[in-house]
Amino acid sequence: MESDNGSRPHVSIIVGVMEEKGIDTIFTLLESFLPQQGDITFEFFVIDKVNEQREKIYRSRFPWVTLIQTEKLMPESYSRNIALQYARGKIIVFTTDHCIFSAYYLKNLVTLFSGGYKIVGGSVENANPEIFFGWVQYFCEYNKWFPGLPDGNVEDLPGCNFAYDVELLKTIGPLPEGRFSLETFFHKKARELGNKLYFSNNLEIMHLNEEKIWITWKERFLYGRLFAARRCLPLWKRIAYIAFSPLIALTEYFRIFLHSRHNPSYFKKFIQCTPLLLPTLFIWMAGECAGYLFGMKNLPEVSYIL
Repeated sequence: MESDNGSRPHVSIIVGVMEEKGIDTIFTLLESFLPQQGDITFEFFVIDKVNEQREKIYRSRFPWVTLIQTEKLMPESYSRNIALQYARGKIIVFTTDHCIFSAYYLKNLVTLFSGGYKIVGGSVENANPEIFFGWVQYFCEYNKWFPGLPDGNVEDLPGCNFAYDVELLKTIGPLPEGRFSLETFFHKKARELGNKLYFSNNLEIMHLNEEKIWITWKERFLYGRLFAARRCLPLWKRIAYIAFSPLIALTEYFRIFLHSRHNPSYFKKFIQCTPLLLPTLFIWMAGECAGYLFGMKNLPEVSYIL
């Protein structure tokens, strides 16, 4: 249920359009969102670049969307912080423009927060399983949140499916900004302040994965480099991580194996993807090594103009 003008909505949903892939994925997401079960009041923010054709589609097909336009497409972290300036909901949900909602998402979300949780995230299902290369990205990014893994307190939550109590969010501060969202650092800060992160299968979302393997490789390398640079580790730790990076990649492969073996169809894809998955993990580790060696050098931050 869209919030009436002037009344505070129960939930604010924030999604930024990140890539030039036509107009398909963000509108697929919006089409999946309604109707929602449970009559939960909400407001829905989309951050997109100025484009008359896209604006007409938002206005005509999705009048319940609050559109925030920027001069160019923004990295998620920047667009999310822009929308947070306007969000009025008691619960703030963050997702990405490559996702598909279930009809029970808001109902299950409010139930979780009613149970006393302040930070929650949910499982991520592969929305385009017919795309073979997409499984590589899916295994790398979302293996810790496969559907069917046990509910409970965790150390990290998926960047495409997490929510915060708004008052708690205000105390932690804005999301870290950069070329990648790096929510892991934000969640770590929340945990260091004594908060628990709760994972629930009832808060499921579907993610459309990348179809081109070379783009996945490029993103894994850049993500690894930025992740390492932001850790600001002492020299001896950076040297140790570089020295043991091949072992770290193999450890991550084993972790994905452990998570996928509980689902026969996932495990089959895991075996089939191994010839591409292992090189992807080593590319990821190569990015981390570059981050430990060179930090943020030659990786300029992105500016934005409203």
